[in-house]
Amino acid sequence: MTFLGITSIVCFLLVVAALWLPVGKAFLLLVLCAPLTTVAVFNLGENSVLVYHLIWAIVAIKVVVLRIKSGKRMKTPWLPFLVFCLASTLLALFNGDVLVVNIDARLANVAFSFQQYTQWAYLAMAISTAWFTTYLLDTGKIGTSDLLNWLDAGLVVVIVVAFLQLVVPAEILNEFIRNSVHTGYKSVGARLSSTFQEPSMLSLYLVPMMGMHVIRFAYQPNAKSAVLVLLSLVVCLMNNSSSAALGLIVLPVFVSVWLFVHANSARVSAIVFVAVCIVMVVLTVSASLGAFDNFVSTLLSKLGGEGVSGSIRSYNAALAADVFLGHPIIGVGWGTVRSEALLTTWLAELGLVGAVLFAKSLINLLRSLLSGSSENRRGGSVRFVASVSGDCVLHIADSMRRAVLPLAVDCARSRMVYRAFYGEGTARVCPDTNRMFGA
Repeated sequence: MTFLGITSIVCFLLVVAALWLPVGKAFLLLVLCAPLTTVAVFNLGENSVLVYHLIWAIVAIKVVVLRIKSGKRMKTPWLPFLVFCLASTLLALFNGDVLVVNIDARLANVAFSFQQYTQWAYLAMAISTAWFTTYLLDTGKIGTSDLLNWLDAGLVVVIVVAFLQLVVPAEILNEFIRNSVHTGYKSVGARLSSTFQEPSMLSLYLVPMMGMHVIRFAYQPNAKSAVLVLLSLVVCLMNNSSSAALGLIVLPVFVSVWLFVHANSARVSAIVFVAVCIVMVVLTVSASLGAFDNFVSTLLSKLGGEGVSGSIRSYNAALAADVFLGHPIIGVGWGTVRSEALLTTWLAELGLVGAVLFAKSLINLLRSLLSGSSENRRGGSVRFVASVSGDCVLHIADSMRRAVLPLAVDCARSRMVYRAFYGEGTARVCPDTNRMFGA
């Protein structure tokens, strides 16, 4: 075990705080620490124990105790999918003749391994955190405004560390903040990845958060949302990630859908202001650093299968698609394939059965969006756009298992986002929560 000096001490104090705090405040601490995916408490050989791992474990125990004491039922969407993923790990024992790109990015035959269960544990942490969010909101242990504020605090930390990468020597950040075993891009002048292992993971965190703040600003203009959106945009432009490019292309589409539904609620002047600021930021960053040109060229080259990254992505996705065609029903087993794309990865690993189980809860979200009164549709559209759109589309380009916990809360922002936009006292027009969460 490798002790990491002052970082280990600070992380230990955070863990002690999580133990001491009541369940609601401990969960808010988890929300703050969730983006710190490169901050290790200590390293064990080729693995790291991260600060959010330990805080999540403490919160999970506290929530279970609360569930037992209160007797209030917890809604658990994606539970059948989670169980199927766990059971499918055994399929690796019977598919040893299938050639795949494995989790370690090596071309090899499917093999049963302990790593399948660590991958499943990350997925379980993400989904269960969504359950905890909803449950703690329903039981009143956390408030909407507090949760949004702590989400914003985590975003501020991520943005600050990203800009620190531009001015602080890499060895200092690698020692105190980016010290987990699997952290990449540690060299001087490396692309921005902040508290994430690589630039694409940073983008997968930033773009959905930007979407939430753009929508909040459109409904109620505020300086905080404007600043966070613009700073996040600058980081996305500078980290030269194809995931950021894809997200920033898709994001305006979903925001436009929201504006169409909310023609009477959104403030056109606010949208014009944000649009002008975004254009100015893009032009300024592009002119000063050439970032926009690099940004676009990187995306086009990767989508076209050019260069090392693009060709690898194309090859991995094509191989995973072939694996799915050979095993279309239940796949070859969870945690055995890495194709850099969620869609082809899960189809190869889980087949059509897994895809249907995952899609069921998303269909419930769509049903909530499209059914009921006009007020219900309005509330449903806010939740759908802010909670799901960015994640679901972006994860086509990168696996949710690798984004892990920082994006998990997006799965459960339903009532939280609704209350944030329309006030705590508007539950009477909130669509049926059971239907929304597939209970």
